Amino acid sequence: MSILRFTGYESGNQAEQGGGSTGTWAVQATTVRTGDYAFRTNPSTTNVGYGNILGLGANGEGANMGVANMYTTVYFRYATKPATADEPIIVHATPTVVKLEVRLNSDGKLAVYDSALTLLATGATVLAADTWYRIETYSGTGATASWEVKINGTSEVSGTGDLTTTNNSRVWAGKSANRNSNTVDFFYDDICIDNAAFPGAGRCFRMDADGNGNYTAWTGVYTDVDDVPHDSDTTFISSATSLDAETVTLESGPAAGLVGTPIAVMASVVVRDEGGVSAIQVRLRSATTDSDTTSSERTTTYAFLNK
Repeated sequence: MSILRFTGYESGNQAEQGGGSTGTWAVQATTVRTGDYAFRTNPSTTNVGYGNILGLGANGEGANMGVANMYTTVYFRYATKPATADEPIIVHATPTVVKLEVRLNSDGKLAVYDSALTLLATGATVLAADTWYRIETYSGTGATASWEVKINGTSEVSGTGDLTTTNNSRVWAGKSANRNSNTVDFFYDDICIDNAAFPGAGRCFRMDADGNGNYTAWTGVYTDVDDVPHDSDTTFISSATSLDAETVTLESGPAAGLVGTPIAVMASVVVRDEGGVSAIQVRLRSATTDSDTTSSERTTTYAFLNK
């Protein structure tokens, strides 16, 4: 297993997914599978609403994944399905073009399309409203490439199709294009992307800051960075000195709700520059070992960096 990205939106911010979001969407706390937040897209008629999920660059910024094989686990539910025909819910894409598109039909079944938007297969399972399903998708690369879609761990449809010769770079979650002018209401949680195998069942959880860490050179303390979602300029830590470092301790796994054995960990920070030149790095410290991203030049707008 080689996990490329995961998100449960537990920061309360869509930027956690690495890319932007377009159209009608929200990170909300009312309808969730696990944790405190989940992603919602509810565009009307010809409008769109989706999140752009990217990989992780060496500098902590979102980056194209660029992998021949992509496996995803997406927990999905709907409140409103298409009234006619179908609309996309999960798409594997190059930086700009569809590779594999999974749509929800008006009858509650999944339909799968290739890069030419040719129908490859329609599933038999009827998805019920207001119910979380584990939708797993696989796409290869090539003019005749393998693909598969699973529901709750069971293969629903599979085969081969024209998935283009360009590698998988990102996942679009939501109605990423207007296919049949339907009003929809979709929810997403606990997303995981891998390039070697299906990630399988799981959940994302957040470990909050609960103390000052090994490095305390910045102005401010851990209580200035423990707000979820982040509170912009209300509370923060800061430094104008090169090579200053600041770390915080995190609550224990059980205190954060961890069940089972974690398979991936990501450190997330929300940062901005006051202006001028900056070179911000994210540090993940385990016991006495530090692991840093490469430098990221930031602007005066807040952004997520991850390690």
